[in-house]
Amino acid sequence: MFQSELQERDWENHPKREEWIAEIRQGKGRFVAQGGPPEEWETRKAFADWAITNNLVWGNKS
Repeated sequence: MFQSELQERDWENHPKREEWIAEIRQGKGRFVAQGGPPEEWETRKAFADWAITNNLVWGNKS
């Protein structure tokens, strides 16, 4: 259930969207692990997966 909640978040309007995308460009693993306490890692991993899937890290969203 927790994972499905993360996948259903409105990442498009996340307040740190642009900041986090810039951090992912420096490395997804780094973004996840250095983003705070381990409890936040799942959230950051879900965001990174969403951003990469939607070509927001290196490409333009179409």
